[in-house]
Formats: sequence, C-alpha cells, structure tokens
Amino acid sequence: MFRNILSQILYYLRPSRLLNGLGDILSAWRRSEIREKGIFVLVFLPMFICAAGLVFSVVSFVLFVLPSFVIRVIGWAALTMVFGSGGVYCYERLTGRRPQNPTADFVDTTWTEAGSQGGAQDSQDRPGEAEDRKKWFDDFRKSWWKK
Repeated sequence: MFRNILSQILYYLRPSRLLNGLGDILSAWRRSEIREKGIFVLVFLPMFICAAGLVFSVVSFVLFVLPSFVIRVIGWAALTMVFGSGGVYCYERLTGRRPQNPTADFVDTTWTEAGSQGGAQDSQDRPGEAEDRKKWFDDFRKSWWKK
C-alpha cells in the first residue's frame, strides 16, 4: 500500500508532467466560464504563488547574490595584487635590488661580451650575493629589534 502511494506521488511530481499539466490548466482557463475560472483560482492559486516565489528567488539570486559574490572575489584579488606589489616595492627600496626570478636562468637569452649566454655565468660573477643577503638581514634585524 505504501509503495502504491509513493509511486502515485512520484507520478504527479515528475517535472515533465507538471509542465504539461500547467499547459493544460492554462488552455482550460482560456476556454472556461466564470464559474470554472473561480474553481481554477481556488485550487491552483497556492501553486501559482509558490511558482512566483520560486521565480522571485531565482531572479533575486542572479541580480543580487551572484554579482555580490563575483565582486567580492574580484575585490580580494585586487587587494592581493595591490599589497603584493606594495611588498615588492618595499623590498626593492629596503634592499636596493629586485627579487630574483627562479626561472630567469631558463629565460635569459642575452649575450655577454665573451659571446656566451649569461644565465650561469652571471651567478658566478657575483660570489658575494649570498653574503649581501645575510648582511641585509642582519641590518634589518638590528634596526627593528635592537632599538
């Protein structure tokens, strides 16, 4: 018995049946008299109210919530870019040099005076670079923590 009731409920709640039923109701509304229209309104008004609420919910989501989410994501991305570039600017001002790009050895195609590519040779020309970083860190630590 329960299985029979469940199959009847699923039969009436099938989306294709609901859409076909809505078309049948609208066509019956057009060809009916006043008395039959009153019965249709009495019986189907709750369904139309719920359908209007559903449409309103979807429209309000698309018009208000979705743009708000997209604008929030774009805003956080913009703030990340602004503060990241500000950090790079401050790093360049404090150290006096640009941060090293880890892929610069693979992309560097400039020729040095000796005629070889400059990627590996440039890093050998500057042996004190690691010492400069340590020296900069010590100066930075002394200036902020030892005051």
